[in-house]
Amino acid sequence: MSSADIDIEVRGELYLKLIERQKTAVWGLCLRRANYNVARAQDMVQEVWMALWRYFGSLRPDCTEEQERKWVLLRARGILYYREQDKSPPLVFMDTLPETPVETEERDERLLVLFERLDADDRLLMQMHLDGYSFDEIGSALGISAAAANMRKSRIVSQLKRWAKRMNKQ
Repeated sequence: MSSADIDIEVRGELYLKLIERQKTAVWGLCLRRANYNVARAQDMVQEVWMALWRYFGSLRPDCTEEQERKWVLLRARGILYYREQDKSPPLVFMDTLPETPVETEERDERLLVLFERLDADDRLLMQMHLDGYSFDEIGSALGISAAAANMRKSRIVSQLKRWAKRMNKQ
């Protein structure tokens, strides 16, 4: 067994423990969002836990259980919010022609490369911002003020723009 397999096993065990500690909070959130429809709430819970696995690496290992609960619920709300937004009908009118799939894929790959260059805290901040969280919520989750969260986001965007310019010159 390789060290990568062991790391995944350990991460999986830690994630299962997180689920066990926070399952009641997530269930309550989903049940309320589903207007107490148990079947819909069960689907929502499953979707939340599957989506949270992507963000699990950004959870600080030394956080308290209360901080952990805030982290889980903050992301769960965003996941559910965007799940609801995906149900909306597509826009019919467009000012410009859509990009071709190749252009979109290339742009997305370049953005991911730049995004991966950020340190873990900056990636988390940007992910939360892109997920639609307010600067108050971001600051609360990161333990900084809303103004500091906004300032950091601006700094990160500037850095990403500089990196993108360099990447385009190459």
